[in-house]
Amino acid sequence: MLVPLTEVFIFVGPPNHSPWNARTPHLAFSFFYACSYCRAGQEWRQEMPSVLIVENNDFFRHSFKEILKMYIPSLSVDESVDGSDALTIIGQTSPDMVFMDIRLPGRNGLELTREIKGHNPNLVISIFTSYDHPEYRKIAEKCGADHFLLKGALTGSEIAAMVKAVIEKKKGSDRRPNRKNRNLHKRSFHKLACSS
Repeated sequence: MLVPLTEVFIFVGPPNHSPWNARTPHLAFSFFYACSYCRAGQEWRQEMPSVLIVENNDFFRHSFKEILKMYIPSLSVDESVDGSDALTIIGQTSPDMVFMDIRLPGRNGLELTREIKGHNPNLVISIFTSYDHPEYRKIAEKCGADHFLLKGALTGSEIAAMVKAVIEKKKGSDRRPNRKNRNLHKRSFHKLACSS
């Protein structure tokens, strides 16, 4: 758990503006350690393998998340119920993979996939739907989706194996852009989210 810096300041600061006593070096070290711990926690969260589930059915979304966590305990799983929220999360977390439902509030998952791929073509997006219509498959392919999956067609272990394969493939390359490109990436998604 990250340490709130406000609490650290309260602990470190001398009461009533009085001169610091002999414990000052120890308190200063505690403050330094707390700051380092906060930064390390943030960096650790960014380096965790992660996926995003974009699905407006609460029961299915939560169940799917539990299945992923059961097979891959180290996986960070974010959830979104609509396109605008999904764009915000992608801009903040840069997930390794996105599971995208087709029927969503506002824009549908196919349109959202096309927009996301336009800004981040290397992000793996799997359309995850109950509707096995040939036209959906064709549109999904044109929009740049990497997979077209039917809900209930794959077992939990098969989905977990697919997620692991995506993560392993990215391990051999620099999955995080440099600071300049990461900032550009976040700004582009910010503009996309604001325009939605």
